[in-house]
Amino acid sequence: PNLALLGLLVVPESETPQSARDLLNVEASEEVFRRRLDLVESILVSKFPQLSLEEIREMLDITQVRLEDTRFYRDVLQKGREEGREEGREEGREEAQTEMLLRQLTRRCGELSDMQRQQVISLNSGQKDELAEALLDFRGMEDLVRWLQTDEN
Repeated sequence: PNLALLGLLVVPESETPQSARDLLNVEASEEVFRRRLDLVESILVSKFPQLSLEEIREMLDITQVRLEDTRFYRDVLQKGREEGREEGREEGREEAQTEMLLRQLTRRCGELSDMQRQQVISLNSGQKDELAEALLDFRGMEDLVRWLQTDEN
């Protein structure tokens, strides 16, 4: 079966579904079947990138195994969770950057109007970096107003 798994990589695409089904139909314990299924799915996902995992399962005619039980699904889910955590950390950093910038502007220029706060909040990350640098030269509110006006143009 292990050599047949490798054979899936080189079998013509038209023969791949039947070869994969034959591989999965070999007598095996539930644990061995699931490991083999994980490997077959991984191979087919890379061989047929245009197909979804559900379409690949239909190709394999697999109905007795739940998608959530496969290692491939768990790996993809774990990767998605990790990416979500990273995005959350990035958003947290951006929020902290914005809050720090608003505090520094208030200290240097005085109390900001709601409109000015919103303008600063709506800046992209690069613009916020530019404002943070320009802030070092500000002497008062007029400098902030001028910067925000020139940034809009």
